[in-house]
Amino acid sequence: MEFFIKKGATLPLLKMRVVNDGRSDYKTFMESLEVSTIYFSMVNIENGIHKILSASANIVPIKLADGAEPEYYIYYQFTSENTNKVGRYQGQ
Repeated sequence: MEFFIKKGATLPLLKMRVVNDGRSDYKTFMESLEVSTIYFSMVNIENGIHKILSASANIVPIKLADGAEPEYYIYYQFTSENTNKVGRYQGQ
């Protein structure tokens, strides 16, 4: 996925839904993820230098309906320092 953010901006949040692909034990994975530390890194793809290295990211469950399994989203809030240089970056 590719997106654009203005120089110096702190919004929008970088948000990604954790996908239930049916190929693994999703519930067990989510239970372990809820108690894990999640990090976000961002690398300049032109020179390979990290702009963000192991910054804390977060996970939030969102309940859609009573009794339904919640959806989980991992998100990262940019700082103005994270976006102070124009370039093309890859998130990790």
